[in-house]
Amino acid sequence: MKKALCLVLAIIIVVGTIPLANAGSNTYKVGDIIQFGSYPQSRVTDNVTINALNSKAPNYSPFI
Repeated sequence: MKKALCLVLAIIIVVGTIPLANAGSNTYKVGDIIQFGSYPQSRVTDNVTINALNSKAPNYSPFI
């Protein structure tokens, strides 16, 4: 039973490292920009939204 468990674990480890072998195949250089997602780039000018966001923000005072 222990030998079978060891064999199964060894197979899982080998199969689990296959995606890591392909991770280095990208040709990124220093300074390349990699985008992981997107987020809004617009300025919030609506007073209702600004007040709602400010009410959710913690009170912070750097001089305490």
